[in-house]
Amino acid sequence: MTFDDAQLSDIALGFQNAINVAFRDEIIIFDTFISPKKINGIYLLATGQLHFKIKFYRYRCIDISEIFINTECRRTGIARRVVQTLFNEARRVGISKILISATRDAAFVWARLGFKPTPEAWPAIYEVLQTAIIASREHMNDEQYQLLSRLIEHNNPVLYPLIAQNQLLTNRTYLQPVGIGEMIINRIGAWNGELITNAD
Repeated sequence: MTFDDAQLSDIALGFQNAINVAFRDEIIIFDTFISPKKINGIYLLATGQLHFKIKFYRYRCIDISEIFINTECRRTGIARRVVQTLFNEARRVGISKILISATRDAAFVWARLGFKPTPEAWPAIYEVLQTAIIASREHMNDEQYQLLSRLIEHNNPVLYPLIAQNQLLTNRTYLQPVGIGEMIINRIGAWNGELITNAD
């Protein structure tokens, strides 16, 4: 087990301990020190703090909020691994739904993790999503545009993570290539989402 795996195990254990006393409207706050790590053969020497709050509800639902990771540790996969560890633990202990409020900066990340807009949020997002796909048309070839148009025709929030997974690259002359799904979801901005964990 690597040091990183040990940290994830500590987070999972902390989550388990919190669950032992939870499911009665309770809030816990995790502050996890992020140590230097090796990513793709390169050592990340910056360290930082990852902070998030989880609220437990009686009906096997949690709300993850106030996520913050220091700038030096962003885009390293650390937060994604921590959140994925929490998802796995949530499924294991029978939590059936995870709620989030995706900020503009994290909107794409949450969609890639499988979150879809809540039923209440979907109508407004659907309207903006249609406009975003049309506005992004110039950056797509016909096949890419048809694929996204067919996805959005179904008017179903379950398709939202599929759009995020669309990483066909668009080449823009003045910027680095970016995934089309990322470009479209970033146009939408902040949104409220949920993940059904399929826990028994």
